Amino acid sequence: MKETESQTKLSLKLQAYQYLKTRILNCEYRPNEFLNEQKLCAEMGNISRTPMRDALGRLEQEGLITILPKKGLMVSGITEEDVRSRVTMVVDADERIVEQVTKQLHKLINVYKVTDLTDKDHIERELVLFKVNAESEKRGEIIELAGLFGARVDGGAPDSLVIELTDTAERIEAFEALLGPYGIREMIRTGKVALATD
Repeated sequence: MKETESQTKLSLKLQAYQYLKTRILNCEYRPNEFLNEQKLCAEMGNISRTPMRDALGRLEQEGLITILPKKGLMVSGITEEDVRSRVTMVVDADERIVEQVTKQLHKLINVYKVTDLTDKDHIERELVLFKVNAESEKRGEIIELAGLFGARVDGGAPDSLVIELTDTAERIEAFEALLGPYGIREMIRTGKVALATD
């Protein structure tokens, strides 16, 4: 009997925490809005104050709310921009696998929107940094080659150059192939980022 009660309390703590956090992150409770503990308990089906207070304490530790003694609770001054970020995933698979990935992403509590850009007009880009051997007699050639691709020379050492290029995967691979004979010491490449054009 006691074990079941403690499981229910734990479950209520977690439910209250997830409920409140989701509403704060979705800006349903606006930044700097005052909240009433009794009303929050009522919103959750008249749960007791103990699980609610545990949830509120955890949210305060995370900086999402501020507990003001003798005044109540206030949602921290965060904006939608503070709590949302974009993650771009490239999935090289058939339609069924892409659908499964989308369904799994929607199960995550803090995922607001999943957009498949496959059939939409969009722009894709990657960023790559190269450190290339560049003895004095070859430096001019390498800088000219970088200019042809719209790459930027970001410095280097007496015997090397650091080159930055933001472009499509195909153009990056072509540029890499042309730099190869000079000797690529290091290369760091991001994954794709994409943005719908409509």
